[in-house]
Amino acid sequence: MVASTKRAQSTLATNGELFDDSDSLKRRKTVQPHKPVSGIGLVTPPISDSLSTSLAANGCLSALYSASTVAKIWGVAQLALNKSAPPTLYPEFTKPGGTEYVYRESDFWTSGFFPGSLYLLLERQRKYPQIAFPSSYSGLPQTPHTLQLQYACKWWTVNLHKNSRLTTTHDLSFMISP
Repeated sequence: MVASTKRAQSTLATNGELFDDSDSLKRRKTVQPHKPVSGIGLVTPPISDSLSTSLAANGCLSALYSASTVAKIWGVAQLALNKSAPPTLYPEFTKPGGTEYVYRESDFWTSGFFPGSLYLLLERQRKYPQIAFPSSYSGLPQTPHTLQLQYACKWWTVNLHKNSRLTTTHDLSFMISP
């Protein structure tokens, strides 16, 4: 009983050892230097004042803003733009090794993620036009004009407005609604 109480009052350290909560508080108050954990391969990108400097210096961040990422999102988005009605199914994921999206209905908790990605592209295009989209020499499909992207954002969210009234799910805080 005493051991389980001690374990409940302790926090698991990153190396698997237990330490008590006072140690945890000391660590939170102390700023730790930025060191990658060996063997994991994931590193939190450093904070930089200049986005373009960060993009050049950090592979993870530059991948997020890469031309291929933009092309993938826009490529899926424009498939629905020539339809007579706004989308009712939303891309959720691709199967391992696959290239086709698995789509879910509009009331599923991830339905707003793809339209949210479109709105993020719109925001990037407005804030960082020099780095947010591929150049005409990149070989990738050209990105839309700001008005086309704005239209796509609205088109992909038309059927999501009804989700603001959902009361049948506990995932409401994860949903992106227009």
